[in-house]
Amino acid sequence: MLAVLTAGDELTCDALDAYIAERGDHPGVLFATRNGKPLAVSYVRKLIQRIAEQVKVPQALLLSPHSVRHTVITNGIAMGVPVERMQWLADHADARTTKVYDHTDGIDRSPVQLMGQRTKMGVMRHVQQQKADVADEQA
Repeated sequence: MLAVLTAGDELTCDALDAYIAERGDHPGVLFATRNGKPLAVSYVRKLIQRIAEQVKVPQALLLSPHSVRHTVITNGIAMGVPVERMQWLADHADARTTKVYDHTDGIDRSPVQLMGQRTKMGVMRHVQQQKADVADEQA
């Protein structure tokens, strides 16, 4: 599943690998509260909106976990991931439901897409700065 989500994105793969290594390979939800309970949808919605506002995405308060899910599926289809694989990821019983997400012509205008691009650029700058700092310390 992570390969579908992170195809061609080493930064995301590295971050998830580090998170899983720290968290341990416990069964259950991937992202949980300190008590091990699943995150509430309302918390995730507010987190998405807060990140979108920080990277100055228009209509940030309209974003939701579902809009992120929708964009992930649309991006997967746009990247050539087989619809059956995206159907499995989305847990759709019928591939026709997944094919509804195949509208990649407007994906570049999606607020979620913009949030992802801006957030990734910021993280990449931060990682590059950390590498430069380490190199300076070693010199």
